[in-house]
Formats: sequence, C-alpha cells, structure tokens
Amino acid sequence: MFAAFGIFGLTLCAVGLYGVVAYTVNRRRRELATRIALGPQSRDIARAVLHDCAVTMLAGVGIGAFLAIVATQPFANSLPHVRYEVALALVAAEALLFLSAALACLGPIRQAVRANPVEILRAG
Repeated sequence: MFAAFGIFGLTLCAVGLYGVVAYTVNRRRRELATRIALGPQSRDIARAVLHDCAVTMLAGVGIGAFLAIVATQPFANSLPHVRYEVALALVAAEALLFLSAALACLGPIRQAVRANPVEILRAG
C-alpha cells in the first residue's frame, strides 16, 4: 500500500515538473524561435532547454537530499530503529525522482526543437 502512495507521489512530481518545464519553454518560445532562425542546430536548442531543466533538477535533488539527511539525524538518537540507512534510502528516492524529472523534460525539449520559427515570430 505504501508503494502505491510512493508511485502516486512520483507520478505527481513528474507531472508537476513537466508542467513547469513546458510552461517555461512556452514562455521562451520567441527566444527559441529567434535562435532557430539564426541557424544553430536543433541539438544546440535541446542543450539550452536541457540545461535549464538540469539546473532545476539538481537544485531540487540537492536540497532534498541535504534536508533528508539533516532531518533524520535527530530521530537517530531518540528512536533506535531509525538509522542512517533511512537517509540513504531517501537519497535513493531522490535519485529516482531525478530520473523521472529527466524523463519529464523530454517532451518540452522535443517541443522546443520542433518549433517552427516563422509561425512563432509571425504570431508575436
């Protein structure tokens, strides 16, 4: 039963991150269209979007892992069955969230690469 909640939470995080990244890519559509019109290859555009995703993911995972380790230390003294391995399990969960976040970024990256600069610049 707890695994179902974990999968639900992971799915909710991935959908939320997809929404944030898709919104960011949508807001930067004119900038990306201008870059595409100036001639860089599609992998350069994908790299720029992936860089933004990676900064967000690394910040979230780093802060989450640090807080997980810090939050389990007071419980280690008061509860004998809570050990340092619990923090390591939380860090492993953070790594799983990082992987799901990376997969969630693939859709907006594909959207940015396939953007038609003529239509975007005409609409604005």
